[in-house]
Order: sequence, then structure tokens, then C-alpha cells
Amino acid sequence: MLIASIAILSLLVLGFIAIIILTRYPKAADFEIKTRTSNLIIGLVYFFFFIFGIGLSVVSLVVILSTGEKSNNLVFVIVGGGFGLFALLFVLLVHSQFEAIKGNKVYVRRFIKIREYDIKNIRTIDFVMNRTYSITGVPAFGFNIDKNTVGVEQFITLLKERTDKLLSEQTSEEKQVDGTQIDNQDRESDILTKIGKEFRENYPKYRKNQLTGTLIIFAVFFFGLLGGSLAGYFSTKNVRWLIITFLCIPLFFIFLAVFLTIRKNFGKELKQDDKQLGYRHRFDNKNVKGAAKHSFIVSIIFVCIFGIGSLLIGLMMGIPSLSSSPVKQENLVMVSGEFEYMRRIPDRYDDDYAIGLKNDSTEYRISSMDYEFFDKNFKNEVVTGTIISVYIDSNRDPISINYEGRTSWTYAYIVKTDSKEYLSYDSYLKAFNDNKQIGVNGFIICISISGASVVGLGASYIVYKVRSKKETIEI
Repeated sequence: MLIASIAILSLLVLGFIAIIILTRYPKAADFEIKTRTSNLIIGLVYFFFFIFGIGLSVVSLVVILSTGEKSNNLVFVIVGGGFGLFALLFVLLVHSQFEAIKGNKVYVRRFIKIREYDIKNIRTIDFVMNRTYSITGVPAFGFNIDKNTVGVEQFITLLKERTDKLLSEQTSEEKQVDGTQIDNQDRESDILTKIGKEFRENYPKYRKNQLTGTLIIFAVFFFGLLGGSLAGYFSTKNVRWLIITFLCIPLFFIFLAVFLTIRKNFGKELKQDDKQLGYRHRFDNKNVKGAAKHSFIVSIIFVCIFGIGSLLIGLMMGIPSLSSSPVKQENLVMVSGEFEYMRRIPDRYDDDYAIGLKNDSTEYRISSMDYEFFDKNFKNEVVTGTIISVYIDSNRDPISINYEGRTSWTYAYIVKTDSKEYLSYDSYLKAFNDNKQIGVNGFIICISISGASVVGLGASYIVYKVRSKKETIEI
């Protein structure tokens, strides 16, 4: 684990250095105009990268160096590395992207690859929902630019000027030839106009289907989260599930606000003429060549988001659970002494409880996981001075603390007096297995979702091949 932690931290640092080098090229001087992400957004992304990426990876390294290579430390490596790599991708996405113009070419970079487009092929330049510029062209391509991008206004102004100039030059040239190019242009215009008219006529149905689909996705996600958290709480009585349940309340209002915003903005595109409308929604017509491929690409993106996301979550839940094992009873050693106090140790989700013995510098804690099976009558039946015995793991090194003369703490797996057992080994074992099963169940569910995503991708490919054979309209 130590080697893995060092390797992950090194990978993050090297990846960050590589991104810094990448973003320096090409330079703005190589273009007439080049946009860039705002310093505020870059700063926020960097902040989260160093706090949650580098920070968690350093924490995992420190924990392993201070407590040793134990199975329960694996979660720090996984969470630190996972958040770090995820944050690194955001750094790459935000810092590397730009749009630029040089001559009659547009250059767009997302992640690493720089794509080149002819300005003469651009068909639409729209300002969508008062926050994003959407540019589309033929053969089918498109890209969006956020309004907060530095230099976006100058970029759009120059792009429109070049587009209008090239369009007028192209029209002038076509008038001087024998009519073939004019016929092709008219044919494309007629097809797009027809598609636009059909879309406008069927818009109420399109709007209903889109809003219904959006509502269904929101509902499935929301009620799935709500049902899962309630089921987790009632099956384990674990407070963290209840916290997730209460988080569903603000989440519902966020969903509602997003849905109402989407609903409000539907119909604004109808202000465009039929040709523009037809071009924007040409792939909604199943007979247009490329429509099946477009749908398949959307399916790939959707499947990758859910499939890879579920796989990562499943691994984060499953690896610690599958690799963990309970403390063996033969490894337990007994510590006896006079009972002095029992205190609650607050935590964000669950509370541990600690037992202190007179003249003993170590505090013995009962984890929140085991406390469910701990006899709560202990507080009333055991008084100061009572001799109690606790059993601890002989292979676990105590952790340093500073509390009223106590300098370390470790977990207790059995707690008893001469007359009664308040926490048995069997109870600890049941608590451990119940908690492990939760992680295993989550792993199985997430892996099943990933598997279903792969099956769905295969089905989408079959549909794509069948539908592509029925496409007859070429634009």
C-alpha cells in the first residue's frame, strides 16, 4: 500500500506538470485571436485539485507511514487516488481548452486533441439560454463556448465577420459557374427547410417527450437515492443513511428548479427560421444519413458515464470490504482494571464510545459499528471502581491521543465484568459481517449496473447498424 500511495502521488504531480507544459502550447501569438478559461474557474479547479487530489493522497501516505500497512488503510489510498485522478481530469479539461481563429480556420481543443474546422462550413452561431454560444457546421460538427470564457465576445464577432464574408464570396463564385453548385446548395436548403417545417409541426409532441424523459430520469435517480438511503437506515440503523435521506430534501428542490428552467427554455429555438431549425434537428429525423450514428454516440456517452461511474464507486466500496477480515479471537488479549469513566466521542456521522480504566494510559473504544450490539445497560450497571475486562487486538498499534492522562487509544472487541458480558466476540463478528455485507452488496449493485451498461452498449450498436441501413436522406 505504501508503494501504491507513493506511486499515485507521483502520478498526480507528474500529470499536473505535464498539463502545465501542455497548456503553454500553442501560444496566443500563433493565432489572430485565442480564448481561454477565466482565472476564477481555473483557480477553483486548482484549489479542489490540491485540496482533494494532492491533499487526500498526502493524507493516505501519512496514515500508512504512521499506522502501518493495514487493510483498513486501503480505503485512504483508494479515495485519495480516486479523487486525485478525478480532479486531475478536471484540471486538464478546464486549463487545456481553447478556441482560436487563424485565417479561414477555427481551432478548438478539448482535453488534448486540437480540431480544425473550415469557417465556410459553419451553419449556425446561436446564444443558448443566455449562457452558452453554440456553433454547428457541416459535415456534422459542433462545439460550445461558455459566455464567461475570456475573449469569447471578440472570438464570436470575428467568426461572424469571417462567416458572412466567405458566404458572400461563395455565393458570388457560384453565380459564375454553370449552375451545378447552386442546385446542390438549393437542394440542401430545401431539405433542411422541409425538416425544419416538420419539426415545427411536431414540436408539441417533441416537447412532451423531452420533458417526460427528463422527469423520468430525475424521478428514477431521486427515488432510487431516497429508497436506497431509507432501506440502508432501516436495515442497519446507521445514522449516515438518515443523513443521506435528509439530503434528498434540498436535492428535490434542486431537481425541481432545474426541471422548471428546462421547461421554461423549451420553445425559444422556434424563433429560428425553418432552415436553421432543420439543421439543428436534422438527426431527429431517422431518415437522415448519420442520425443512427449520432444516436449511437449519445448512447456511448450515456453508458460511459453510468458504467464507468458505477464501476469506480463499486471498486471504492468493494475493494475495502472484500479485502477486509475480522480480528481473530486468538489474537485478542485481555486488559483488566477498575472502571473510571465512559465517554462519547462525537463524529460527523456516528459516535464512538470510549472506556477509561484507572491508572491506564490507554483508552479503549467501542466503534460505532459495534455499539449497536453493545448492552446499553452498561451505563447504569457498571459504577466507578468495578473491575472490568476488555479484549484488544494484540497486532494493532495504539493511536496517540491526549485526553486527561490518556496518551493512546485502541479498539475493544469484548467488554465484560465478572458477572456479565456487555460486548461479546460473536456480537463484534456480527457487526463486522453486517458492515462488510453492505459494502459487498453495494459492490454487486454497482458492478451489475456496469455490466448492464455494457449490454446496453451492445444493444445500441445493433440498433445503430439496423437503423443506418434505412437512412435515405443525404445532406
